[in-house]
Amino acid sequence: MWKCERPYPAGKLDTEGMKRLIERIVDQTGCRILTLTGGEPYLRDDLVELMRHVKKQGVSLNVITNGTLLEEDLIRKSIEAGVTLFEIQLPATERDVVRDLMGRDVYDTIVEGISKIKRYDGLVVVAFVATRRNIHDLKTVVELCCALGVDGMMFNRFNPGGEGARHVAELSIEPAVLREALSNLDAWSQEYRLPTSCSIAMPPCFFDHDEYPHLSFGFCSAGSEGAYYTIDPLGNVRMCNHSPTILGNLGKESFRAITRPSRTRFFTEAVCPACRECSIAVKCQGGCKAAAESCTGSLTDTDPYVELFMSERRMP
Repeated sequence: MWKCERPYPAGKLDTEGMKRLIERIVDQTGCRILTLTGGEPYLRDDLVELMRHVKKQGVSLNVITNGTLLEEDLIRKSIEAGVTLFEIQLPATERDVVRDLMGRDVYDTIVEGISKIKRYDGLVVVAFVATRRNIHDLKTVVELCCALGVDGMMFNRFNPGGEGARHVAELSIEPAVLREALSNLDAWSQEYRLPTSCSIAMPPCFFDHDEYPHLSFGFCSAGSEGAYYTIDPLGNVRMCNHSPTILGNLGKESFRAITRPSRTRFFTEAVCPACRECSIAVKCQGGCKAAAESCTGSLTDTDPYVELFMSERRMP
């Protein structure tokens, strides 16, 4: 969020403040799974201590990390502290592509980290964000995942926001290329028995999900029973990790008050004009409205990536 155009509050609670926040989250939301993410969560020196505190609350714990700080001792302590799943980004097997997309030469570090997690019988899901820069390397990434023994893969189409909002044309994949990638991935998922999910919404008006029976697809769940609200290190609550809009702060209000319909309606009822008459608009949500909010400032604008597909249809 610190890379969005609009200012976002900086800072974080100290260890004891975070422990109180964790207790408040679990007590007021009734969540069964709590995911620690960032930025990069392992930049916190007290992360393992916070993990242990989550474990005491009796909920499952996942970690989303870029995989660059996973020393063996830290992995062992994380698993002992209750981490049941590590989600790690692996954008390519080509070192120069990894360096370009992540800003550092960290390919070997990420692969070694995944190997160490599996050595301790940890569960790993690899996240692949598809862009023009790395889509050609998808099969090799899938094969590497199988060789490393990962437990699943996430294939996410590029979802612009933050720094990515300034590189939409540079990183976005042509519709035909993305459809071909999904077809190939469906076949590889079956062949290698690799569970694969596509978590970033791919509207069925552009993608016939039935054509990819071995892939699972998701839609925006913000405001529903399956919502994954995001709470930052200061206790600010947002609809999801992609939306920059703060609903309220858990240190000042209850979760129930912050997420009541009158507070979230601006998000849940927003639909871009092109989708308003669609029979599945409520389910599909028109892609990722938070991407539109992050890139243009308006939830009712079209998801920038979906706009590419609309442009394809408008071409003669």
